[in-house]
Amino acid sequence: MTDQSLLGDLPKTTPVVPHSDYVQPTLSHGLRIWWALFWRTTLIDAFAFTGPTLAFHLALASYWSYSFNYGAALAMMYFVVRKKFRHFHIRLVSVADRTQVLEPTFWRVLRIWWTFTWRSVVYRIILSFAMNVPMAFVTGAVAVIYPPLGPAFAIFAGLAVDAGVGLFTIYSSILDEEFGDFCVTLAPNSTPELLPTTSPSPAPGL
Repeated sequence: MTDQSLLGDLPKTTPVVPHSDYVQPTLSHGLRIWWALFWRTTLIDAFAFTGPTLAFHLALASYWSYSFNYGAALAMMYFVVRKKFRHFHIRLVSVADRTQVLEPTFWRVLRIWWTFTWRSVVYRIILSFAMNVPMAFVTGAVAVIYPPLGPAFAIFAGLAVDAGVGLFTIYSSILDEEFGDFCVTLAPNSTPELLPTTSPSPAPGL
C-alpha cells in the first residue's frame, strides 16, 4: 500500500496537455537545472552560515554544517521545481495518466530532493575513490610547480567533482524518472493555454 504521507496530497489535475507538449531532457537542460540549484544553495550557505561562522570564529559541529546545507538545498529545490527557465520549465505529471499535470507539493519536492541527495552522495563516494590517486598526483604536481596554487587547485577539483556528480544525478536519476504517483518531465514555456470547447450557438430564429 502506498503511503500518502510520503507522496503528498492526492493528485490535482489541470487542463489536459497534448502529448506533443513535451521536451526531451538533454545534458543542457540538466546543466541549467543543476546550476540554478547549485549557485543559489552555495550563496545561501556562504551568506547565512559559512560567512558568519568564520567572521565570529564559531566552532560548530560538522553536522550543523551538513544540516544547514541540506536544508538550503531543499528550499532551493522547491524553488527550482517551480522556476521557469528561458525555454522550458519542470512539470510533474501523473504516472497513471501523463496528460494530468500535478501540483509540486512540498512532499513531492521532498522526494525529488531526497533522491538527488542520497544518489549524489553515493556517486561522489564512488568517484572519489576512483579518482583519489590521479587527483592526488595532479594536485601534488601543481603544488610542486607553483606552491600557492596547490590548495586552490584541490578546492577547484572538489568543485568539479561535485558539479559532475550533480549534473549526472539530475540527468540520470531525476528527469523523466517516476517517483511514486508522479513523473518529473520538462515542458516548453510557450505552451498555448487550452480553452474549453463550446458548441456553436444556434442561429437567431432557429
